[in-house]
Amino acid sequence: STTNISSVTTAVIMKHRRVKRVYMLRTSPYGLRKQNDV
Repeated sequence: STTNISSVTTAVIMKHRRVKRVYMLRTSPYGLRKQNDV
Protein backbone atom coordinates (compact mmCIF):
# COMPACT_ATOMS: atom_id res chain seq x y z
CA SER A 1 0.00 0.00 0.00
CA THR A 2 2.82 2.39 0.87
CA THR A 3 4.69 1.61 -2.35
CA ASN A 4 1.48 2.03 -4.33
CA ILE A 5 0.93 5.53 -2.93
CA SER A 6 4.54 6.54 -3.57
CA SER A 7 4.44 5.23 -7.14
CA VAL A 8 1.24 7.14 -7.85
CA THR A 9 2.72 10.29 -6.33
CA THR A 10 5.85 9.88 -8.44
CA ALA A 11 3.75 9.45 -11.58
CA VAL A 12 1.78 12.61 -10.80
CA ILE A 13 4.96 14.60 -10.16
CA MET A 14 6.56 13.33 -13.37
CA LYS A 15 3.44 14.17 -15.38
CA HIS A 16 3.24 17.64 -13.83
CA ARG A 17 6.92 18.32 -14.60
CA ARG A 18 6.45 17.15 -18.18
CA VAL A 19 3.39 19.35 -18.73
CA LYS A 20 5.15 22.32 -17.15
CA ARG A 21 8.21 21.80 -19.36
CA VAL A 22 6.10 21.54 -22.50
CA TYR A 23 4.19 24.68 -21.51
CA MET A 24 7.42 26.60 -20.94
CA LEU A 25 8.84 25.40 -24.26
CA ARG A 26 5.71 26.46 -26.14
CA THR A 27 5.59 29.91 -24.53
CA SER A 28 9.31 30.61 -24.93
CA PRO A 29 10.58 32.11 -28.24
CA TYR A 30 13.20 29.34 -28.48
CA GLY A 31 10.51 26.69 -28.05
CA LEU A 32 8.33 28.25 -30.74
CA ARG A 33 11.28 28.51 -33.13
CA LYS A 34 12.22 24.88 -32.51
CA GLN A 35 8.59 23.77 -32.95
CA ASN A 36 8.36 25.58 -36.30
CA ASP A 37 11.65 24.01 -37.38
CA VAL A 38 10.10 20.56 -36.92
